[in-house]
Amino acid sequence: MFSKIVSDHSNRYPTMQIQDIYKLAYQAALGSEHAISSPSIARQSLILEINEMGPGPDDPMLDSISPNQEIVRVHLRPFLSVGVNMEESLKAFVLTSENYHGD
Repeated sequence: MFSKIVSDHSNRYPTMQIQDIYKLAYQAALGSEHAISSPSIARQSLILEINEMGPGPDDPMLDSISPNQEIVRVHLRPFLSVGVNMEESLKAFVLTSENYHGD
């Protein structure tokens, strides 16, 4: 249930604001569709995010954010720390945006 996902996130991120809950719900409903206007822009955004990423919380690598567990949030710090290929990850992100049509 989505209320459990929100509760888990609230426990992990005690300073979570209402806009963070909205973003979580939006991402859970639409997947990566909201973040891709084109694959090249998505790639640029990912590179920028990685380059600007500083230290942060000890997040899990993946968070299931939809009640049906079809959509996960990937946390970049742990993802990068195990040497995941970002080009392959970007392809998966783009494919999700093209093929997952949430509501």
